[in-house]
Amino acid sequence: MSKKEFLKSLNRRLCALPADEREKALSYYSELIDDRTENGSTEEAAVDALGTIPQIADEILSEAEKNGTRLKKRMPKGVKTLLIVLAALFGLAAVASASLTVSGHFIVGDSLQWQKLEDSYDLSSTGRIETDFDIYSLSVGVSKDEKVHIIRWENPTVVSFKTEQFADGIKFTQRTKPFMGFMTNIMYKSCTLLVPESFAGELVLSVTTGDLTVEGISGPSVDAKATTGDLELKNCSFPCISAGCTTGDVIIDSCSVGKGDFAGRSDGLSGTVTVNGTTADVNLKSVEAADSINIKVTTGEILLSGIASEKLSVKTTTGDVNLYKCECDDTEIKTTTGSIKGTMTGAITDYTIESDNTTGKNLLPESMEGGDKKLNVHATTGDILIRFEKAE
Repeated sequence: MSKKEFLKSLNRRLCALPADEREKALSYYSELIDDRTENGSTEEAAVDALGTIPQIADEILSEAEKNGTRLKKRMPKGVKTLLIVLAALFGLAAVASASLTVSGHFIVGDSLQWQKLEDSYDLSSTGRIETDFDIYSLSVGVSKDEKVHIIRWENPTVVSFKTEQFADGIKFTQRTKPFMGFMTNIMYKSCTLLVPESFAGELVLSVTTGDLTVEGISGPSVDAKATTGDLELKNCSFPCISAGCTTGDVIIDSCSVGKGDFAGRSDGLSGTVTVNGTTADVNLKSVEAADSINIKVTTGEILLSGIASEKLSVKTTTGDVNLYKCECDDTEIKTTTGSIKGTMTGAITDYTIESDNTTGKNLLPESMEGGDKKLNVHATTGDILIRFEKAE
């Protein structure tokens, strides 16, 4: 069994663990395999020496319970099947009695007293907006006025919202009633947050189950996290970005960071893009950062296309790194199990290069000096296939 197959299978077995503890366990075993391969063992032999996946998972879960970790209860297969059938029948009955469609999403009708609600708030242009959503997807856009708007669907017996206003800030929290939680996941809904065009404070966005999309925003710093779902930032201009995703894709498309009006900020983070993922694919396209782009993923593919920054740091345990016309002064890419391939802007002589890999092809020289730019590339098991293209 390969390392990638081992980590994916172990990840499935550890679904009862909280996301952060599952990530720690996966990282531990990933590093354990790396240590053995670095000492001369093959990847398959290193994996086999760990023992069986069920045994490893049982030991991790048992130890977690001893330490007081609350595990998610797995539903028996028969009960799960019954609930799916009942939910389908309930859905058919709801459609037959009363149903409506809002923005393309199905929502149970009047029988459950769903209401579309919108609230507006005044907030300083340098304030802080936070969200903590459970099962809603969240879309963030620009308001047509100078107020913050929160638009959502509520039902007092299923989903409720709480708004907290504090000094120079506001927080929106959404929770699901435990008994009806599975129903709201079936009846998929979304929420919209609109912020003024002049807002230049902080956006701290968190979604547990659902997608998180931010589009057309210019001004605030952004700290965005999605646990189970995709995270997308598109056509935005920020002083800095921090993005995290546990299971899903991270997409940053056509964004400028720390450029123009945001170049003068003195918070120490201006011009930086930071992306962290556990089991997540990362796709950055047409992203310009004044300072640095930093990506760290445990299991997932990384695609970088048309990006530019002074520094680029990419670290992935299991997954390929693909580059296309990337222009960075100081680039460091490291992967354990996966290939590194694609194109960097300029000629090879523009770079001072260090590269190595244990298993696979390597088109780069192991060491070359003389260039003004730095390129450090390291792979344990995988090819290094980087070429150079002159800027158009």
